[in-house]
Amino acid sequence: MMMGNDGYRTHSSASWRVPRRGVFSVLLATAAFSQPVVAQNAVQANAAALAERVCLSPDISDGSDREGPCKKALIALESAGLQQTLVHARVQQSLGHIWADRGKAEGAASHYQSAIAFALSSSITRGERYEQLADLEIGSAGFCARSPVARLAIAMADLRQSWQASDDLATAAIQSFALDPGAKTAPATLNSTNFAARQMMVLLGGLFPQFNRPMDVPLLVSRLVSKSVPADDEFAQEPQIAFMEALFAGDRGHDAAAAQFIDALGRLEDATYVGEDDADEDERAEAITKFAAAHAAFRAVVPEVLTSRQLDLALQKRLPAVCFAGTEEASK
Repeated sequence: MMMGNDGYRTHSSASWRVPRRGVFSVLLATAAFSQPVVAQNAVQANAAALAERVCLSPDISDGSDREGPCKKALIALESAGLQQTLVHARVQQSLGHIWADRGKAEGAASHYQSAIAFALSSSITRGERYEQLADLEIGSAGFCARSPVARLAIAMADLRQSWQASDDLATAAIQSFALDPGAKTAPATLNSTNFAARQMMVLLGGLFPQFNRPMDVPLLVSRLVSKSVPADDEFAQEPQIAFMEALFAGDRGHDAAAAQFIDALGRLEDATYVGEDDADEDERAEAITKFAAAHAAFRAVVPEVLTSRQLDLALQKRLPAVCFAGTEEASK
């Protein structure tokens, strides 16, 4: 799922380069300072070159014989401090393809999730979409060209990372209020919490269909309460619909926990919005307290749903429609 700051997909391109860490060699023209930096750049460049040569070269087949070299490249990249880079994400994507080619969706999903984490962070913070990771974008030509096992694993990884990123933001927002217990909440805390709430809504659009703005809260809460999903979806959000179907499976109160969380998120965003009609401190305190409780309850539910057999079956049923819709559109 690649999104821009407004919650919609973006189509800008970006290229990766080895991070330049030689600023001290420019500011401080002494060998004592410049040599370690140059050495670090060399280590990073060598690690990136190794990954390109043994794992990412187009001359190498997608066969399982690539696993060893790709793992070696991954270790080299991480030792060089290049975890949050495109080349690292591409190696993780390649390892995901290798596991998917073996028919191992769960093993593939763990590698795909790492690559998606980088892509999602880049799209949210900088509005960048990397063509080299297009296979990870649900409904893209690259995604639809992969095997059914790979599509299943990518969809699972995308859902899991959407929740992971949302969960991290929720935890940080709750902690920020705990660190600011004054009688009047600092404007900086209100602004950062409000921004975090809006970002959470965008990220949760990877978990729930047709959701990424404060105005979408009432409709989603209504759907969760009534256990209903969109009749048809023109935005290829079948994985999100599958997640809701898995959430509704059985009678375990998962839907109620989800409804309370989304409602509490909407109230938190509203209470922390700094405008002419500011909410009072009691209202803010109540909003963060209820959000923290709802987050804890939903947090206990989501991992179970994301690893459930119901989700696996729902995705297998719905994913073909994603690529069929794309084929139909291309033929017009």
